[in-house]
Amino acid sequence: MIIRDYENNSEYERLEKKYIDNLKILANSNNDDIYYNLFQIIQNNNETKAPINQNAIIYNILTNYAVHRLSKQELTNPQKFYIPYINSVKLNKRLKLVQTPKENINFKLIIDTYPNLITKMIKQRFKLNKLYIELYQGKTIGRCHELCAKYPFINYNIVTAYMPHMFTGLSYIHTFEENENTIIDLSNNLVLDKGSFYKFLKPEVVSKIPSEELYQNLKNHKIHGNLKDYFANYPKQKCR
Repeated sequence: MIIRDYENNSEYERLEKKYIDNLKILANSNNDDIYYNLFQIIQNNNETKAPINQNAIIYNILTNYAVHRLSKQELTNPQKFYIPYINSVKLNKRLKLVQTPKENINFKLIIDTYPNLITKMIKQRFKLNKLYIELYQGKTIGRCHELCAKYPFINYNIVTAYMPHMFTGLSYIHTFEENENTIIDLSNNLVLDKGSFYKFLKPEVVSKIPSEELYQNLKNHKIHGNLKDYFANYPKQKCR
């Protein structure tokens, strides 16, 4: 049974806390760092006793790096800093590569270095200044619905889906943008290949809204109340 945060948040939070506490017991640790505890559990061959989703953990690591919650030094030295499931990392200026026990993952950051920030701001003629600065500062995490509504890219769909949590049995609602080939995970500062993204994470899509349609709905004041509610219930609304 899958517990979804949007549909049953109290049970979702209860189970999440239970699983986090269980990690500490399995790791025989007083450390509150989830990555450290996961690393110890893997080293002790106790993975089968913990309800963990390896792919979701890897994606969580990538997003934490992309929003500056995990440093370059930590990600490129996974053994030293107790980062689970990462074998090796190459962080080139454009395309980055993470090698995991199962597969290799290529990704890019929307905003990477400070020079990259300045270059993009100039090329975009400052239209996206605020977004780029917030991405560089790591201030976009948890704001997926807001940012996708505020910055719908031309010829992209705004997609809302349930994503797998690090713990099996839990999933959380998330909004990102996609075209035929590319995923822009805006609040997480990530750009990925669409096919690889869906194969790796298997998100359960709730709604897809063409960016132009979203723009018109916003322009004509057809969106009322909470954006999360709008995205999550869009198929029902469209049928009215």
